[in-house]
Amino acid sequence: DAGGVPVNAWEASALGALEQKPVPNAFLVRAGSMLFPERGRPGLVPVVVELKTAPLTFQPAADGKSYTSDVTVLVRFADDQNRVVRKVSQHYELTGPITQIDGARKGEILFYRESELPPGLYTMETVVHDALAGKSSVRFSTVEVPKYADSALRISSLVPIKRSEKVAEKERPAGNPLLVNDVVLYPNLGDPVSKPAKEVGFYFAIYPAANGPAPTATIELMQNGKLVAQLPMPLAGADPSGRIQQVGRLPTDQLPPATYELRAIVRQGSQTAASTTMLRIVE
Repeated sequence: DAGGVPVNAWEASALGALEQKPVPNAFLVRAGSMLFPERGRPGLVPVVVELKTAPLTFQPAADGKSYTSDVTVLVRFADDQNRVVRKVSQHYELTGPITQIDGARKGEILFYRESELPPGLYTMETVVHDALAGKSSVRFSTVEVPKYADSALRISSLVPIKRSEKVAEKERPAGNPLLVNDVVLYPNLGDPVSKPAKEVGFYFAIYPAANGPAPTATIELMQNGKLVAQLPMPLAGADPSGRIQQVGRLPTDQLPPATYELRAIVRQGSQTAASTTMLRIVE
């Protein structure tokens, strides 16, 4: 039991990895959290964890006809008193015919969960545990959930887009903040953007203060604290809840390879809200 949060049997080994010193790093894992302060869910924190299956263990069965793999992805949030307040996880038991083992090794695990957290500062602990090899990778990050006044202009995280996927109406995940009309957006969790791609997509949501003037937005690109580019961004229309879902594209073919800070700044009357993300451009 972790601070009142029950532990499933397959989570216990994953949680054990958090006690190891130094923390294990057996394979590459990317983990990220986002803030989407929605009306009625101001503490909404979507979490994404992704990893390639290549370094995981795929064990042939005794009869040589099938394979198995056993992986747990676990994310928990601890508050500033080190109390665990939320835990989300999934147990992946991958099996298939032995003839498909090579294909399974070329796959990817993409874990997505939504947590709702009260305002505060949290440590996000991410564990991926390969049970058959007894190996794990652990990632730590900090998440701050602001306290908002009901009358405040709010902005979500600024999310670089890795790819997008059109989904049929019956398969659209209800309430998923990364669903824009009929398209699900997959965030880029830190992969560099290559210049031949010519552009990088980005996304953020605006939650305007009720009864205020129409908001305006500006996109800025900074490098080493210096302004590289600044341009106004025409905003999409609001949905029935008042939320504005804004997708944009940043041309990258003229940018020298470097690390940049992308900023979205929204103004509504006397209120300003901003969100930033880092982008690494490579040849």
